[in-house]
Amino acid sequence: MRTSIYLVLVLPMMLFVGCSGSSSESSNKEVVGVWLSPCVITGGRIALYTMTVSENEIVYDYVYYSGECEEETGLTSTEIKSYRTGQYILTESGNSALEIDIDIYSDGEFLYTKKDIVSVINGVLYFGIPSELDGCDETELVSLGPTVREFCNGRPFKLDFDSPFNYRI
Repeated sequence: MRTSIYLVLVLPMMLFVGCSGSSSESSNKEVVGVWLSPCVITGGRIALYTMTVSENEIVYDYVYYSGECEEETGLTSTEIKSYRTGQYILTESGNSALEIDIDIYSDGEFLYTKKDIVSVINGVLYFGIPSELDGCDETELVSLGPTVREFCNGRPFKLDFDSPFNYRI
């Protein structure tokens, strides 16, 4: 009798638990590829850049422009950053996004790990909007190129739909 109860109640439960995957398992397969940025100001200069995402590294290839990305200046630069992914979260807009931690260096010196989120919606990649309210430490300053500001590194919960990255083949 005990064996029957075990087979009827416990065995199906073990099979269900063993076969079910977690919906929050992380995977960066969706973000791997080459993405084109919108026109942005970075390091005090106007640029378009491609972002080549591999399994654990992002290569940023910048092309600098004058005006509003009208004419190339002839200046280019490349940055390589390592990253790690975490769990999927639900954003403020109701979309799921993957936690991503990107290591930030300056002149070969590690500065900090930027906590962000990333989501691909209809073939377009979006990062999070940094929250000025969460994760800021007024006593700690970080130097980013020509600017020094307080260190804010709270993970965003809102996607930046104003800055889409288009997929490039």
